[in-house]
Amino acid sequence: MKIAVIGAGYVGLVQAAGLAQLGHEVIVYDIKQSRIASLKKGLSPIYEPGLEEAIRRGIEEKRLFFTDQMEEAVFFAPVLFITVGTPAKSTGEADLSAVIAVAHQIALFAEEEKMVIIKSTVPVGTGDKVEKMMREIAPSVPFRVVSNPEFLRQGNALYDFLLPDRIVIGLNEGELTPLLQEIYKGIPAPILWMDRRSAEMVKYAANVFLANKISFINMMAELCESLSADVEMVSLGMGSDRRIGPHFLKAGIGFGGSCFPKDAFALMHMAREAGVPVPMIEAMMETNDRIPDRIVNRLLSLLPIQARRITLLGLTFKPGTDDLRDSPSLKVISHLAKYPYTLRAYDPLVKEGTPHPALHSVSLTSTIQEAIEGTEAILLLTEWPEFTEADWIRLRRLVSHPLFIDGRNCLDEEKMKKAGFQYIRIGKKPTLFLKTEGDPRESKDGTREAPASRK
Repeated sequence: MKIAVIGAGYVGLVQAAGLAQLGHEVIVYDIKQSRIASLKKGLSPIYEPGLEEAIRRGIEEKRLFFTDQMEEAVFFAPVLFITVGTPAKSTGEADLSAVIAVAHQIALFAEEEKMVIIKSTVPVGTGDKVEKMMREIAPSVPFRVVSNPEFLRQGNALYDFLLPDRIVIGLNEGELTPLLQEIYKGIPAPILWMDRRSAEMVKYAANVFLANKISFINMMAELCESLSADVEMVSLGMGSDRRIGPHFLKAGIGFGGSCFPKDAFALMHMAREAGVPVPMIEAMMETNDRIPDRIVNRLLSLLPIQARRITLLGLTFKPGTDDLRDSPSLKVISHLAKYPYTLRAYDPLVKEGTPHPALHSVSLTSTIQEAIEGTEAILLLTEWPEFTEADWIRLRRLVSHPLFIDGRNCLDEEKMKKAGFQYIRIGKKPTLFLKTEGDPRESKDGTREAPASRK
């Protein structure tokens, strides 16, 4: 089948490469000419394990094509996936300008029946608006608008495309079913057929539910620290209940990325518009927002008086991606930047010169060794394998002071203590080294903050 994918971003490229792997002929359109030029050479503009290899294979097998001409993409295929971004506005509302612009162009160029499948994450009712608009622009052309939300995990996206838990398809016309089945033929997953509005809601409901599990266990972690319980044991006990399950019960520095925060804000905006209170989601976001500050305050209370250097390990919001969007690590940096410390950071996929305002106050290094040499505190913020598999006994010799806060609870506590670190993890009250009390911390703006008292 010939298929067009509109938008060569993260979702679009994974969708296109996956469809080509299933045997379809796929053309990808993007407005950015430089991006299309690179893709034609087999170069992916984003990092995702296996994606560039899949793109090159699709090109070599003549199943994957690229264009910066919308008209060419519309003429190429009877089926078009819309995969453009829907970033959050300042109000939290999803910005649909790219989706609307793309649908408008498709309607202008279409001369025969088209199935338009919205893959982008869009508010409930978007499919209705898009279909109405397209039929008004080209009343003689039959347009069929379908909702087909994506559930890709960054770092595992190709796997998730080819081996998903389910495929959600929302449509208001049953005769489209055989064509949609043909698109995903070869993927061993159930197709959940539903109306379009319900399909649009599924994506938001699923993401916010998962984010809520993360916020809940982080709330429990804070309570465990105060009550001398261990959140890892609490997670084990909870997750062993089949009604709850172990996934997303890992305490840490909070959730981030391009989906969870954005989708939570969008769902809250939809709820406000509908006049429906959602206090649980609001509390979830409040809990998530205060975690980075809590981690930093804990660090400040444990630092030796003379400390001047702090190392951050990991900047991306999760391992397996170079995505910094809404990363909790950047919130930690913004908080630490108020204090007179020298900040160094290392992340395997974030290089010096990476354009992000929060990184202006940090010196990026090219190795772990360079990042931790002479440091007086280490904050591990992303659980990259390079950190979990490191020889910390050898690396301990490089640091000036052994304070180590594991913001992802991903290292072995006993091994780290045997290596000589003052190892602190989230959700467990630490056994502190002897430290002078009453060491006020003065920030760059002249305000002073006393260390948190020890209980």
